[in-house]
Amino acid sequence: MDGPTSTWLNQLQQPTLVPFSLLYGEKIPDDVRNHIGNWIQSQFIHAAAYPDKQNATKDIYEDAAKFLNKLIDKLRRISALYENDIKSELDDSACILLQLFSHNPVPLYQQLINCLQQHPFYCITLDAIVKTKVSKELLQLKVMVNENEKDNIDLIIEHGFLAQGISELQSIQAAVNVAQMGQERMHTQCQLIHQQKIVKDHLRTFSNMQFAMANGLRKSIDKTDKLQNKILNKYLTQWKINQRLAAIGAPAKLGSDLDTIQSWCESLMEIILSMKEQIVQAIKIKSEGYIDLSTDPVLTQALKDVTGLMETLIYNSFIVEQQPPQVLRRYSRFAASVRLLTGKTLCNQMNPPQVSVSIITESQAQQAHCMNETTPSAAGEISDNIGLMKFNGTTKQLSAVFNKLCIKKITRVRGRQCVLDEKLALLFQAKITTEHANLVHPVWTVSCPVVVIVHVLQEQRSCATITWDNVFTINIRSPYGVPELVQWNRLADVLNLKFCGSSGHPLSPEHIHFLCEKALGSNKPFPIPNDLIITWSQFCKDDLPGRNYTFWGWFYQAMKLTRDHFQDLWLQGRIYGFIEKGKTEQYLANCKPGTFLVRFSGTVLGAITIGFVHENNIGQRQILHIEPFTAKDLSIRSLADRILDIEGLTHLYPNIPKHEAFKRQNVRNFYPSRQKTNYIGTELRTTLIFPPVAKSSNESCNNDQAPVMSEYTCTNSDNMSFFDLETITLLPQQF
Repeated sequence: MDGPTSTWLNQLQQPTLVPFSLLYGEKIPDDVRNHIGNWIQSQFIHAAAYPDKQNATKDIYEDAAKFLNKLIDKLRRISALYENDIKSELDDSACILLQLFSHNPVPLYQQLINCLQQHPFYCITLDAIVKTKVSKELLQLKVMVNENEKDNIDLIIEHGFLAQGISELQSIQAAVNVAQMGQERMHTQCQLIHQQKIVKDHLRTFSNMQFAMANGLRKSIDKTDKLQNKILNKYLTQWKINQRLAAIGAPAKLGSDLDTIQSWCESLMEIILSMKEQIVQAIKIKSEGYIDLSTDPVLTQALKDVTGLMETLIYNSFIVEQQPPQVLRRYSRFAASVRLLTGKTLCNQMNPPQVSVSIITESQAQQAHCMNETTPSAAGEISDNIGLMKFNGTTKQLSAVFNKLCIKKITRVRGRQCVLDEKLALLFQAKITTEHANLVHPVWTVSCPVVVIVHVLQEQRSCATITWDNVFTINIRSPYGVPELVQWNRLADVLNLKFCGSSGHPLSPEHIHFLCEKALGSNKPFPIPNDLIITWSQFCKDDLPGRNYTFWGWFYQAMKLTRDHFQDLWLQGRIYGFIEKGKTEQYLANCKPGTFLVRFSGTVLGAITIGFVHENNIGQRQILHIEPFTAKDLSIRSLADRILDIEGLTHLYPNIPKHEAFKRQNVRNFYPSRQKTNYIGTELRTTLIFPPVAKSSNESCNNDQAPVMSEYTCTNSDNMSFFDLETITLLPQQF
């Protein structure tokens, strides 16, 4: 099955699709396909959306040309790793790309950007090719370190020869000083000259070996620096981005990818510690009377650099593994955990590091990232906020788990208009003591942004703040910086992920178009153009025209209603949901009586309604709309049961018999206590209340629809809902 990071390539237009379509053949393994898709997506993470002009500017052309060259090179390098069919397909893709775009690469560049903007929130996971490549680089580094170790041993041996030669030279020099004049003195002086030559040869060999070792260490350090930078700033940073996207429903392999990154970090730490030990040994070597290597500037700088690599790796490997819920309610317990990715290699297990948790404001978190130092003050009080990092021998992980965190007090920022816009974060701090040299390294990390609420009614609005921040953060390294407006198609992808994550089934293009028109309050073309913009206020702050709720409030309640009351029906495609009342009537206009369609109400927040074709007893057909069912109504009797109750509903649009589309709930599941009594059970039944036919259309219903398209708003005497409930149906059960 194609991974999500490569599937979007199949949505390119012709002729751009031609070279990429070869990647979807049976000859290309999924790992290769996903690797290429991941690589292409990574090239456009920070790219701007250029205007679609026929005459591209010089800057656009240069960027496009650079990308095309890199893409061709990437395909050819991957092709070189394989033989036969795979190699042939990749080579063909490269050739077609050159034929199509070598003279003008801008169309390719623009199409890829536009396609990614429509589907921007796929997680870039670690594929087999990336894992193999990094493992190969780590192996090469280990070979280099082993060679350096061998050179170090040879240097120590040569130092021994040199020290012995110097000792003998000093003895001969002493003999010369006391030798009598004549042949004895001449013989001793000849020995001295010979020994001086031997010492000079050893010194020359020693100096050359010392230079070669320093050069080898320099190469190892530079290569380690380059690989460490890639692992931390590319793969670990992408994992943190995936963690945010997973919070809105994007599929991600967080656990397995983090385990892989940990294995890389552990290997890096082993390499760094070995290099540091080699440098320290080399610095300690002295050739008495000739040279003192402890003052050698090359090795001194090498020691400084490798120490910096170790500190950087330790600091960046302290991460939040389990993020706290991003909407936190005061006095409610929640969980979070941190993990040290170098813990197996680095930490002294006899003294487990202690981790403290505090809550900080948005500005404090930004300052911590900019100044690379933590703040001594906190924005509130958290209980049970001290824990120990423990090493799990089975998983080989060093982590601290907080299961009973609780915010007892919060200090709000003065002057903020709405506390639900106020973003905070959890600050985790620890001191890592290494076994080697018994060094203490202070480390800290910050969670994803959170919003603290005091009442469950604030959760809906807070969720909007967090969703916007998770996906539209301008720079993952500088948190909380988000734009005030974004492209609609980017937001639509977020809404799709949220709804799919909640209900299990994605939205259709028609659903997305409906949501666009509802959010922006006007008719929009289909498909939706890429340059359509929506603001933060339109998303969740401003009420919809003529309503007392926002777009996000309406969408959130529809999502919650689906998840809580008819998720199975949504998964089966029985609920159309996102469609306007007018379009519902268009769909039903030519259908037979009894045909119905289920949609979310546009007037009642968090409610579902049914539009259907009704024929009265004088043969007049009308499209009617049943008063919306709220969550309270559906908790009394399910939507499927209500539809099956109503005799006037016979076929689900377009023409599915309702008894095939819907099944009744098992009443025993709702009333298990009846099995312990001798009473005969009852249940509520839904019926429709129609006005008398004799009345005119404008008297029978108080609404603004045409006579043939009406929505009845009949009330019920029990004031429990807007439909009639019969409570006299006997249930033939055995008690």
